[in-house]
Amino acid sequence: MTIRTSWHDADRTVLIWTIEDTWSWDEFNRQMLAAHQEAQTLNHRYDVICDLTQCKLLPSGIVARAHLAVKYAPTNLGMMVVVGIPPIFDASLRAFRRIHPRLAGDLHTSACLQDALALIERLHSIPTRADALFTTASHRLDLRKVTGLLKAVC
Repeated sequence: MTIRTSWHDADRTVLIWTIEDTWSWDEFNRQMLAAHQEAQTLNHRYDVICDLTQCKLLPSGIVARAHLAVKYAPTNLGMMVVVGIPPIFDASLRAFRRIHPRLAGDLHTSACLQDALALIERLHSIPTRADALFTTASHRLDLRKVTGLLKAVC
């Protein structure tokens, strides 16, 4: 398997996705569903770092899939930092941020894992979409909706 997830800390506040070599959307969807299910068990905000530094090839449809991943992210997901994104996709991400600022407001890029962790630490004082949900109402992501969505795009 070339996609792995692991918690950076014992409090489960930063989930690191490590994506290596080549991978498929089926593999990504399985990991995404598992991550969403685990997020359901957390009663706090968590942030994600997606490490692409060892990724050799991104499958086609990455922009559309990124849009869906952000749109249907768990309600307690804070920010997402993508590490090692190729320059062409960095430009696509900047365009996505302009088109969907509300959806992509908590999406950032970084050159390395250490910078991503520092960015999360620095930006923790700024409320995210997840923080707003915890202060107004505690509702959970409907896993049936996510599962149906993932099956529809496969």
